Amino acid sequence: MRKFYHTQKRFYTLLFYPILYLLSALLSGILYIRHFLYDKKIFKSYHFSNVYSICIGNLNLGGTGKSPLTDYLIELLKVNYTLAVLSRGYGRKTKGFKVVNVSDNYWECGDEPLMYKTKHSDIVVTVCEDRVEGIKKILQLYPDIQIILLDDAFQHRRIIADLNILLTEYYQPFFEDDVFPLGKLRDIKSHALRADMLIFSKVPENTSQNDIQNKIICSRKFYDKDVFFSTIEYQELYSITNFQKINIYKELSKYSCILVTGIANSTPLSSLIKEYANYFYHFNYPDHYAFSKDNLELIKNVYQAWQEKYSNTIIITTEKDAVRMKAFIPSFFNLPIFVIPIEIQLQKFSPSFNDKMLYYVTTNTRNKQIHS
Repeated sequence: MRKFYHTQKRFYTLLFYPILYLLSALLSGILYIRHFLYDKKIFKSYHFSNVYSICIGNLNLGGTGKSPLTDYLIELLKVNYTLAVLSRGYGRKTKGFKVVNVSDNYWECGDEPLMYKTKHSDIVVTVCEDRVEGIKKILQLYPDIQIILLDDAFQHRRIIADLNILLTEYYQPFFEDDVFPLGKLRDIKSHALRADMLIFSKVPENTSQNDIQNKIICSRKFYDKDVFFSTIEYQELYSITNFQKINIYKELSKYSCILVTGIANSTPLSSLIKEYANYFYHFNYPDHYAFSKDNLELIKNVYQAWQEKYSNTIIITTEKDAVRMKAFIPSFFNLPIFVIPIEIQLQKFSPSFNDKMLYYVTTNTRNKQIHS
């Protein structure tokens, strides 16, 4: 059956390839023209000299790890600088500029901005579709802000950031992909040249130095600056109702686990939980999924059935998913819901990243004007 499925899939891919190629070429042409108009300053771009801006983005459709990197940069920089995060606020039902509060619900500001604010209540988190207007509002309301992190803004040519960080997945790098719909790129490959840093995300722990060097060499056709490599690190599970924590590698085998995710790529996480859990079931929803009370009722029913059959059952979800469940959690307070923090690490393959980032920030001439 599986062989028939893959044969059928290849058949349809070949059948529609000419159409997909033409559509991809058309979109690529439009994107080339757009970048040309910005490069020739026919389309206007804006730079803010009184604040240091760091843009985090990708060329791909779907997740490449922008949220964990933004979280990583917040931790790295907030010690010495006053920070603000500016995001589009994907999935929110509001419009315009908004300052995110811990008490907000995700439909007011988007799940990722609310996650940043929940984890870092001491920094300013904002959302605005218009990034230029968003920066103006931030500087008007918070004139002491020194650094603005522009979440998912690499494709926004109206903004000229001081530092551009481009992410690409280790196993699906942009230079081996094509523009949508032939591939999964939302921008042309040559656009990578605008980046100051390239980070390969989701690098396997057992990757050899030879493989690392090969990736760097392969990227050089489209990118010629600093290259870094990050790995995913899953932290201890923590309960949303008490202080209980569970070590995945040492203690998860005692539990039957129901995983609930609504993220772009849940495969690495689901594989990890499945490997260490006693029994495993996965509710796999689309990215940014808007959970309903019916969804939670279904999850509750499965939990109760599993608890009777296997006992010692827990529900696991991500930090981003947890903020989308926030409105319903009081009604399901008695359920053992655990959150798994997902962090990135750059020290194994890119030990110089932190120093390089701090060097960019502290020595940049525009940033010096902030402290003068």
